[in-house]
Amino acid sequence: MRSVAKHSPVLAKAVVNSGALEALVNCLEEFDPSVKEAAAWALACIAKHTHELAQSVVDAGAVGLLVLCV
Repeated sequence: MRSVAKHSPVLAKAVVNSGALEALVNCLEEFDPSVKEAAAWALACIAKHTHELAQSVVDAGAVGLLVLCV
């Protein structure tokens, strides 16, 4: 997801529209730290493009889980 989402807002929006946010947020609860890190990076790549995409990440419930990852 990160490899796609990092390139442009259009591709990041396509990732969101595909339903990937729910899966990425679920990955933040995995035991394996590398899975959490990969999900966090992907979410960051989505959120960095526009306010709308950042709000999508927030609405998906990622913020609280990202804080717990830190």
